[in-house]
Amino acid sequence: AGLIQAPARYDPVINRSAAFERMNIVMDLMAQVGCLQFQHTPYNGAQPFCVTQQDLRSGQVVLDKARVEAANYVPRTYQVRYPHFINYIQTIVEQSFGTDEMFRRGFTIYTTLDPRVQDVAQAALVQQVQQNAFTGINTGAVMVTDPRDGTIRAMVGSPNFRDDSIDGQVNNVFTWQQPGSSIKPILYTAALEGYDTAQGRAYFTPATILWDVPTRYTNPDYEPVNFDRRFRGPEAVRYALQNSLNIPAVKTMAAIGTAAFQSAAERMGLRFLPEATFGLPSALGANEVRLYDMVQAYGTLANTGLRVPLYSITRITAADGEEIALPARAAPGQVVQAPVAYLMQNIMSDNNARADVFGLNSGLTVEGYPGLVGAKTGTSNDNRDLWTLGFTNNAVVGVWMGRVDNGVTNGATQTTAVPLWNTVMQAALQNRQPQAFTNPGGVVEQTICNDTGTLYDPNIQCASVRNELFIQTQPPPPANASFLQTIAIDTWTGYRANQYCPENVTTATFANISDPTAIAWLNTPDGQVYAQTVGIELPVQAPPEGECTAGMTLPQVAITSPANGAPNVSGILQITGTVSAPNFNRYQLEIASLNTPDQYSLFAGPFGNQLNNGVLGQLDTTQLANGLYRIRLSVYSNNTGGYEGAIFREVQIGVNNVAPTAQPTIPIIPTFPPDATVLPQDFSAQGAPTNTVIPLGGLSVIATPTATVIVGG
Repeated sequence: AGLIQAPARYDPVINRSAAFERMNIVMDLMAQVGCLQFQHTPYNGAQPFCVTQQDLRSGQVVLDKARVEAANYVPRTYQVRYPHFINYIQTIVEQSFGTDEMFRRGFTIYTTLDPRVQDVAQAALVQQVQQNAFTGINTGAVMVTDPRDGTIRAMVGSPNFRDDSIDGQVNNVFTWQQPGSSIKPILYTAALEGYDTAQGRAYFTPATILWDVPTRYTNPDYEPVNFDRRFRGPEAVRYALQNSLNIPAVKTMAAIGTAAFQSAAERMGLRFLPEATFGLPSALGANEVRLYDMVQAYGTLANTGLRVPLYSITRITAADGEEIALPARAAPGQVVQAPVAYLMQNIMSDNNARADVFGLNSGLTVEGYPGLVGAKTGTSNDNRDLWTLGFTNNAVVGVWMGRVDNGVTNGATQTTAVPLWNTVMQAALQNRQPQAFTNPGGVVEQTICNDTGTLYDPNIQCASVRNELFIQTQPPPPANASFLQTIAIDTWTGYRANQYCPENVTTATFANISDPTAIAWLNTPDGQVYAQTVGIELPVQAPPEGECTAGMTLPQVAITSPANGAPNVSGILQITGTVSAPNFNRYQLEIASLNTPDQYSLFAGPFGNQLNNGVLGQLDTTQLANGLYRIRLSVYSNNTGGYEGAIFREVQIGVNNVAPTAQPTIPIIPTFPPDATVLPQDFSAQGAPTNTVIPLGGLSVIATPTATVIVGG
């Protein structure tokens, strides 16, 4: 509290043009009055001073005015502990009571400022700017409020009010800067509230999956990237926000629309420049805002959606002790649904959720207050604006750092704004223990499938599960609405199988995703690794929309011989069966040993003809080792729309070719007809004769150990 010294609105240091404009108005009024008792050295001291309209156009008065306008005005030399805050208070009083009333009546003004917190904030800002001067950072601002009642507890507009090189007297709490990712909590608040679509009302949950994959937009061209240039695939809202991922934020803006975002922002206390335009880059802080308004918006979340307008004057008295009535403050308003605000409190205070990017021990955690502090950073292009904002249920601290000329810096938010924010937050919480964020009602905990953000169903495959919070009237999607869908498929047509096509059915897991960039990513090497972990068939395709219908022609595919399980197959085996199907392309026969049942080898085909209970092909079993085998008939359709249908039929056989028994041969000298030709006897290397058939005209001789001669024609 203190007595205000001079009208800040017309201070030539702060507002030069307004000061000279006011001077001209006063001179005109003096000319209308005529003469005043006026102390002015060029007119020989204290004498009646008369100004006429003529004087304002010529003479000494014109010269004096020119000297005044040409002068270089420097900051006032009197000492004020908190000059930015004092000027702010003075402006408010002038707007409420006029520029002269406070001086005429000798106002004493009592404020909400907490000198202890203000001193810490001022010293910490100076220290951070000095320590990071090598990065190009030369200015900044800090603001602290209590979100429950709207009191402003600290306001530091620059590191040095008297440093003209950084426009020190400019209060950067009220300058316009790009907020970077610190705008994302407002964006996700709008998404959790719900938004209109062509199909009706939709909403996000903390578990909603957003695809952090390469994405390019057209009209206009825009390709967002993450700060670390990584792509993480599917990310739930909780983790996308806490790790400050840019691509999911842009996709959120594309889903909800800029109108929903702007509505939420303005309800929460943000103001935008009149010429501001909104688009996808707005999700990443492309629209300039003021630190004052950002603190108000974060305070709305801290206060469970109840926006309490900020104020700084608690009482004014006149010199005679009269209590001056203060202008009425705007009433608090529930501008964000309490359950939505509670979800945001829970997400933003989840230190584990941001561990991927920030680690578990970043400056966004405040020692001694685990789970009680929500926080978010922001960095604009080229590190021009470095932000950190955060809250407990009883304190909001906002920090901005940058350059007075909005130039590029080499600073990093983590090493500049975050430590400053942490120091000030600790001071703000000293002797003011915050309470845990409490469920206002209407928020429930449910078990979900972590991969899909859908309700967990033990009967449906899910790689991992976790618990998540949901608004009771905005539950997670049911398990069968997952983007991972396991569907019964007719293998010939690729349609969804039903009672009209019950024979050739398999199950396949598809990616039921409306985002084409997600499908494209899942077919990249990185995406395929993820797809395999969750069981999606490769290449990744959307699930079929069509299904089998009554009366459609069904394929007829069967092996009729050999019978399944035939135990003693030998020699040349004929395979017979039927292949008849619409949209037919080819069939082929393959075989695999039961020792390696998945390693089929082609032995007949491919053939382009269809047949009904005909010979499909033949197998020379003598080329196989005795044992158990599977014969597979594979039939394929024409490739239609990228889908090639297939039907497989298998039978198991046992190959059992009996090898001839080697027996000794006794040489004989038979009596042959006169025209018989006798071939020399063949003996093995061991001396054992072979069992040899010798044709002699109409005579066949099989040399055997009993020397039997068979004569016949």
